[in-house]
Formats: sequence, C-alpha cells, structure tokens
Amino acid sequence: MKYIVLIIGLLVVGCGEVENGAYKHRPKQATTAKPVKELTAEEKKVIGTYELELKKFGETQRYVLLDNSTVEYYLNGKKEEAEHKWSIVDKEVHIERENRAVSVFSINKDESITGIATIDEGGKRKEILKEYQYTRKKIKSSTHAPPPERSLEVQFLDGELNGTDLEEVAKLNLDGYQLTELPKNLKYLTQLKVLVLSKNQLTKLPEGLEKLTQLMSLNLKDNPDLTKAQIDELQKSLPKCKIISNPTK
Repeated sequence: MKYIVLIIGLLVVGCGEVENGAYKHRPKQATTAKPVKELTAEEKKVIGTYELELKKFGETQRYVLLDNSTVEYYLNGKKEEAEHKWSIVDKEVHIERENRAVSVFSINKDESITGIATIDEGGKRKEILKEYQYTRKKIKSSTHAPPPERSLEVQFLDGELNGTDLEEVAKLNLDGYQLTELPKNLKYLTQLKVLVLSKNQLTKLPEGLEKLTQLMSLNLKDNPDLTKAQIDELQKSLPKCKIISNPTK
C-alpha cells in the first residue's frame, strides 16, 4: 500500500472583530466612529493576491494585499503569524514588516509586482541587484485572503486513488512511484492543476487525461518509454497546460 500526499485548498470561514484602543478592560462608552479611509484608485488596483514560485528552493511565496492596508504572507501554503502593512509611496508598493524594515516593490504593467529595494529601520534604502529582483505574479484581484491549504493522506491501492474530497484535489505528486500505468480514476480529479508524474515507467498516456481542463502543469520527465509523438498529441488536447518532458524517442 502506498500513500500519496495531496495538497488541496479548502474554504475556511471565520469571523471576529477588532476593537481599537488600549489593551485593558473597561466599560464601553458611546464614541463617534472614525471615518474609514477611502482608498485611492491606485490603491484599489493593487489589492489582491501575488505569488512567487522559487523552484530551486522548493518554495512558493504568496502575498495577499487586503483593503484594510494589511498583508498576509503564506509560505508553501502556511500562513505567517506576523502581520505586515502595505502602502503606496511614489508609485511603489511598500510592505512594512514587524521590525519596521520595508520591502519595496515596483508595479508592473501586467499588474505583477517586483522586489527592487529594501529600507532598513533607520530609513536607509538599498537597491536589490537585478538578478535577485523576483517578480510576484498577480493571480487574484480580491480583498480576502486565499483559503489555507492542508495535507490529505489518500490510499493508492489496486490502481486507484481512494479518499474523501478527491474532486477538490488541486495538486498530485506521483514522482518516483515506478508506475507503468496511472490511477484509473485520475480523470475524475476535475480541479487538478498540478500533476507530477516524473521518474515512472509509463508506456502510454491514459484515456481521459485530456479531460483535466484545469491542469496548468504536468511533469512527465524521466519516463523513458513515452514518445515525443504521444506528448505532442496530449499537448494539443491541453493547450493551456505546461508539459515538462524529455522524451528520447
């Protein structure tokens, strides 16, 4: 019996209130509510979710710029506890961290942001070398944080995936399982976006793989018996999917 770790996104709903003021218990008094700061058109435009995938480090960073001027940061799907603040200064996005240091991002024409400088707590700005200026692609225009991800153990038995919520699976890693054929029910994972099938012994691609229309990345490297013709045919069926392969035939 083999176990596969699947990463899925599940919606988590929570609620709460934050009351400004000194941290102490005191009777509530009638107060005049402060007006909510009206966002500028420029600020509204940058609200959303930005993602950076650093494959060589094996990590995915995600910034969520909320409409209350706070930033939520996720590393490999796990939310960082510290709260950051964002603002626009001289047409740049400034993200202030808990130590009061600031990360500076340029705003690009395609709505992505690129880290170009840092400002230390003393206010001294230091430009980042060009080769280390990483761009975060905007993946969602939203004022809300993305749902957190969690790991799900699913049995891979008798050629099939077995588990709950399979239709919600977004990422599936079958790297190095030495498979000669794929799970029979793989085609039912309709929300699958990333599929890793590298280092296996596949001789053909199963029928129904072309039905995974949400698939954005498919890794078929190091399957020596797959041919270029097979992969090219699959690429025609999945034009939006990036297929990674190294066929020798």
